Amino acid sequence: MIMPTLLLVPVLYGPLVGGAMTANDAAPQRATTTLEQLSVIPPEVQLGDSRSRQQLIVMARDANGFFHDVTRQATFEPADPEIATVNEAGVVRPRKMGTTQLRVRLVESDRPQPLEAQIAVTVGDLATPRPVSFANEVMAVLGKAGCNSG
Repeated sequence: MIMPTLLLVPVLYGPLVGGAMTANDAAPQRATTTLEQLSVIPPEVQLGDSRSRQQLIVMARDANGFFHDVTRQATFEPADPEIATVNEAGVVRPRKMGTTQLRVRLVESDRPQPLEAQIAVTVGDLATPRPVSFANEVMAVLGKAGCNSG
């Protein structure tokens, strides 16, 4: 009697095959599951001065309790764009002193209603500039330029 032989072949994914990443490698697809709740990290944004920035992360919880990063698929809409703006990547920037609400929406083709979340955005005094920190800002530039090698 002849026994069948099982041949195991390693399969490589990502940049190891061909040496370069493609658009499909950079954005992994999530399994088809129903998303139930949207949350934004941080839950509120405080921008103290004109140089302040805040990156938002949008997470969606599915029916199995797992969380998915859906920041790239979410849309951002400030209630008052005169106070703060948000770009498509979720970076909040101040424009004028005040408080506003930011609506985050996730539209899915298999849902009749989009998932939504709201967070508060507070912008402080933009007229008073924050002093430059030598240790945190100047030293970083000098180190990046190679000026710390002796």
